[in-house]
Amino acid sequence: MQRRIRSRPDPFRRALVAGAVLAGAMTVAPWLKYPPNPPAVGDLETLAERQLLYVMVIVLAASWGLAAAALSSGLHRYGWSEARRVVAVVALVVVPMGLAFAVLPGAPDPITVPANLLWSFRLASLSGNLLLWTVIALGFGLLASERVVAATDDPTDAPNDDEVSTRSP
Repeated sequence: MQRRIRSRPDPFRRALVAGAVLAGAMTVAPWLKYPPNPPAVGDLETLAERQLLYVMVIVLAASWGLAAAALSSGLHRYGWSEARRVVAVVALVVVPMGLAFAVLPGAPDPITVPANLLWSFRLASLSGNLLLWTVIALGFGLLASERVVAATDDPTDAPNDDEVSTRSP
């Protein structure tokens, strides 16, 4: 008789992956197409258009991120190795986002500030956002991991019939 216990996904790793996907969708993707500008750069008349374009990139990136997660899960069920799944998932995200970037219009406003100020601002903005997502993902991952460790240390948390299956050889 062979006993098999379902393995629970590592919550720390899942938190890091979720943080990376969210950072990619909400920070990196819009930064690549419509990077932020310092305050007072841009015409007030184009503000609504700029906001709409920015949010469209976030929605597209988040949609493709969810599709990529579903694809990865499905390929895992079919027994694909992690390396093959990563290549398929990256292709699923990069190709359509590249096409969307090519189709979406550029930023509508000319930028008249010095280039070094502009890029210093943009890099500081990107760094700050990525630091935020890193702290959130690491913090959530640690909290989730501690909760799982605490639950597995609890002697009353014995596996039930749904978690353990028996199979005859």
